[in-house]
Amino acid sequence: DVCSSDLAGKSLTISRPILFDYISNLTLYQKMADSVFQAFKNNKITLPEFQPFKLKDANLAHNMLESRKGGGSVYLEP
Repeated sequence: DVCSSDLAGKSLTISRPILFDYISNLTLYQKMADSVFQAFKNNKITLPEFQPFKLKDANLAHNMLESRKGGGSVYLEP
């Protein structure tokens, strides 16, 4: 575990931004969310290709990522 004294010695910090720290207006939040989903529907935002690997083949997924030959997202299937 990293403790605060470990971070302080190297002048490092940990931050975890949360959306609601920046958007407190629920109407604005809903409008922004709706615009993102609409962009997906209109193919203005697309998801990259992904390659599923069985969990038992996690080593193959790791090797592919390490070799930088994948080009898309990788996920493990149970």
